[in-house]
Amino acid sequence: MTSVHDVLSSLFGEPHSVIPGQLLEPDEIIPWFLFGRKEALVAMGTSPEGHILLGLPRLIWAHPNIPAWSMKPVWTVPPEWDAHLTDEQCAELSAQAQAIAATRQAEFLRCQSCGTLKIPEQIDPEFNGQHTCHGCMEQQGVVF
Repeated sequence: MTSVHDVLSSLFGEPHSVIPGQLLEPDEIIPWFLFGRKEALVAMGTSPEGHILLGLPRLIWAHPNIPAWSMKPVWTVPPEWDAHLTDEQCAELSAQAQAIAATRQAEFLRCQSCGTLKIPEQIDPEFNGQHTCHGCMEQQGVVF
């Protein structure tokens, strides 16, 4: 018996649960889980109609020092798929999830202060005229 959760866990490790936040964009959804061994690469949530969605994780700032996760839906798991996915369905799900993860990884930015690759929501592109991560900004006196 293979489920959507099983396929995503096999690709990206065990998921991280999400503490729901406030949505800032009308097309975004609060995810149930985030998948990725180090950084969130794929989010899983539910559409208003109750369908399982995979999408791009988004760290949103409802308040300057209160981050929360949302997701931008990319792919809807066909509603007729049940908890017993076929090999063909597992392959399609895997391909969709890997494409979403690749898109998310392509969005990462390198901090020009410390050289670390970060999710785009943790980089300020205009701090001192360069891409700077929140960690480096804090070291330079910025309080979030």
